[in-house]
Amino acid sequence: MFDIAVTIVNYKMAEDIRDLLHSMKSDSADSNLKVQIVVVDNTPEEGAWLMFKNNFPEVKYLPQEPLQYSCYRFPDFWIPLYRRSSLGEFKKNRRKVARYLMNDFNHERNQPVDWIMGSAMFARASALEQTGLFDERYFMYFEDCDLCRRFWDANWPIYYIHDIKIKHRHGKGSAKVPGFLSSIMKNPLTRVHITSWLKYMWKWRFKTI
Repeated sequence: MFDIAVTIVNYKMAEDIRDLLHSMKSDSADSNLKVQIVVVDNTPEEGAWLMFKNNFPEVKYLPQEPLQYSCYRFPDFWIPLYRRSSLGEFKKNRRKVARYLMNDFNHERNQPVDWIMGSAMFARASALEQTGLFDERYFMYFEDCDLCRRFWDANWPIYYIHDIKIKHRHGKGSAKVPGFLSSIMKNPLTRVHITSWLKYMWKWRFKTI
């Protein structure tokens, strides 16, 4: 049983929390109080856990892994542009992006969706024999969306399964340079993403579902 329980939430503030923990440790050193300190880390990818482990073994450390939604609605032509530029700040366009990202969707229930992220996809061999594999015209990006669309066209539904957990190291490589034009000029993955987007739209003749 503890006399005091302290919960600290970290979001890119590891150095400040380190100073706070040193201060709390010093302040409670001569006290008879039993103090439990819990650090909830919302940015575990930054590696602060190692500092906490080595310097504050008495602290209970809880990494808070962010939920990455892995199902989407089929995009229209403008969605990538809304997501990458200031055009997405307009209320009408924000609603379109939210719909694409399925923010209105109950992610705690198994149900059919338009398409799912290729990083966590399970498909029947018989379905792949009928539709074919990933289209090799896409070097990266949109190949999963394209495959799911072909599944639907062949009457193979796509299901989102909520109770399977997979850790995906989501690098967001095409979004590392801020600004639409700067990203195009400086980030080769942005150019790959846009190229795949245009290939997808041309393949499906800009039709949305």
